[in-house]
Amino acid sequence: MIFLKCFKNEEIFKNLQLEKKSFILISDYRNNTINRYIFNLGKKNNDIPSELVAKAQSLSFKEKIIEIYKKEVFFENFNFSNNQDIVIYGAGHIARHLVKILSKLSFNIVIIDNRENEFLKFKSYKKRVNSKITFLLQDYLKPLNKPMQNPYHLIMTYNHSYDYEITKMLLNQEKIEYIGLIGSYKKSIRFHKHLKKENIKKENLDKLECPIGNKLKDKAPFAIALSIASHILYHSLLKSETI
Repeated sequence: MIFLKCFKNEEIFKNLQLEKKSFILISDYRNNTINRYIFNLGKKNNDIPSELVAKAQSLSFKEKIIEIYKKEVFFENFNFSNNQDIVIYGAGHIARHLVKILSKLSFNIVIIDNRENEFLKFKSYKKRVNSKITFLLQDYLKPLNKPMQNPYHLIMTYNHSYDYEITKMLLNQEKIEYIGLIGSYKKSIRFHKHLKKENIKKENLDKLECPIGNKLKDKAPFAIALSIASHILYHSLLKSETI
């Protein structure tokens, strides 16, 4: 869950994320109240209703991110061994908002940019986000040394030429999970036109989403970031349903 204010276990929640310890966050909306619990496998969990403990135990080793029980209880699985990797190309204003949102969910995040001054803007909140975030000051097209399995790629650099070269590089990979490119519909048409001339496989080109996120009238950076995050989460949930 993104919003954890007034959550009595918020400090425990943050520490578990920092330490990358797997757990299940239970949000119980029954009886017109909101109760949140942290379920730890192998511990007594005495403060959690037995009905919910039994359900959490059945989910502990599943890769599914969210399970809904009786329409009013949500189980969010923070299994760090199964976190989805996301690579963000470009550390600009939209990326900064996006990281704040995604860092509270079950994702490992890598941010790549060739501008040190953009990374410095992350300093004000860097200590407050969890250790799932990696900052890489390097060329956008440089191969990643960090091992990842089928990451989601989000392209949002400050230059259309960089966007195109990154997109082309990723579309030429053997296996592609998801590529999202920020931009307008005109940009999407233009990029597709040029990419088709690059002899890229159609099944790979079909994996490219541009513009990424939902259609918005509000062009504020946070609104765009929230739209992208919701789109990524939805895609991740669809993927988990097929596992």
